[in-house]
Amino acid sequence: MAGELARGLELSRKAEAALGDASGPLAACVATVRTNFAMLTGEAGASARLDRRPDPLEALASTDSLMWHRVVWAIQAPTWADRPDEALALAESMIGLGRARSAPSLLPFPFAARAEARVSTGDWDGAYASATAALELAIETGETSTAAFARCTLARVDAALGREEECRELIAAVIESIAHHEA
Repeated sequence: MAGELARGLELSRKAEAALGDASGPLAACVATVRTNFAMLTGEAGASARLDRRPDPLEALASTDSLMWHRVVWAIQAPTWADRPDEALALAESMIGLGRARSAPSLLPFPFAARAEARVSTGDWDGAYASATAALELAIETGETSTAAFARCTLARVDAALGREEECRELIAAVIESIAHHEA
């Protein structure tokens, strides 16, 4: 996976350079992806990129669902930078937009990312509710990777609350889904 992260960082740098001073939905999308790869690889100054990036919601002016799925990652970077309030506000906005578009397929990841942000604040009930909603929607819409993410978040909540058996069951389901997905 480290090689894939390094490659993603390299490609996001190239995309950012190619765009130059451009603005608009594509620039917001590229900035979001670039910031996330910077955060994931521990690039110096990565968290400061959060303050300089365009508003990720600008990219959602486009009705292109691929754009949505790239920009929705923007919710995670503030969580990783210990800025959960920013992540929660962004998640709420994206959930609202997905609902306004009557598009259930746009909702699983924002719910899962909201759950992750709530875990970072110790809001176990809120995290569990968001992760459960994410899991149900991911299963309904066939998003296996988001379903695994939601199960992992539910397992983290169960572990934090001392529910070992439930945690182990969720992790076993994640491992099974990954093995099944790779086959």
